Amino acid sequence: MFLPLLPATADDPVSEDPAPAQQEPAAEETADKAPKLPPELPLATIPLRENLRFTLRPTILGLIPPDSAEDYGEGLVRVSERSGNRITLHYEIKEEIEKQRGGDEMYELQEAPIETRTEYLTRFRRGDAVVDNYQSGRRIACPLFWQDGDFRASDYGLMWIPAGLLETLKDEGSCDWQMDFTTGAKSDMASELEQLVEARRKGNGIADGTAARLELIREEGRYIVPVNGAMSQLAAVHARDSWGVAEYWFLDDPDNPLLLKMSFIASPDASPAEEGIIRQLQAGIGFAITSLNY
Repeated sequence: MFLPLLPATADDPVSEDPAPAQQEPAAEETADKAPKLPPELPLATIPLRENLRFTLRPTILGLIPPDSAEDYGEGLVRVSERSGNRITLHYEIKEEIEKQRGGDEMYELQEAPIETRTEYLTRFRRGDAVVDNYQSGRRIACPLFWQDGDFRASDYGLMWIPAGLLETLKDEGSCDWQMDFTTGAKSDMASELEQLVEARRKGNGIADGTAARLELIREEGRYIVPVNGAMSQLAAVHARDSWGVAEYWFLDDPDNPLLLKMSFIASPDASPAEEGIIRQLQAGIGFAITSLNY
């Protein structure tokens, strides 16, 4: 379900605080007149309502790898229903996996034993996620770990942070946070992620029993992304957790505090000998919303 470890050579389309490029002076402008600047990208508002749709793409070190014809790793998410704080999402994520030649064993991409001969297959991970209250809980579930099939988020906001928590983060510089990024389903990947989070806590000298915090990096950031087909900017809050596991960009909107981007922080001692999700996380994978429509 995870993207191959490709070199991150593409420019990041969602960098913060773009400086508008200067235009060449028009012919009638005199030398003592300053060049005109293009108008600032519009500051868009994203309503949280039925048929809000957004595209997700995997990232490496915060950057989106070059486009490919297959678009493996791309996810399509649609708000199919909203009633108060209850939200239902439908999602589809396109993946490349491996199948044992002449056998039935399936492997995540690049995770088959080296001596196993495999062939590549396309798989769609899809389902409906019911968020009982998108303004509840103190954690999110990264789309990289959404399971195949329907599930319910009963005590957390899935891709939304509670508006009150976001305000506390902005006002006080930090807020309570929980370091569980999965949907709660038992799986090998969830176990491996838990191991990595615990290792990162210990590696950063965080004492046993110390609760995690979300720490403010920048309150008034900008996130550049197409909205309804037009390049726009969104007000964004940039933060990282106190255990040094990941960075987060949230839409700065109390009515729609959506997680726009999440990047796991690369480990300086990442080892290619590691297997599974730990190897991918140590390399700094993540995801970013690359378009929104409503």
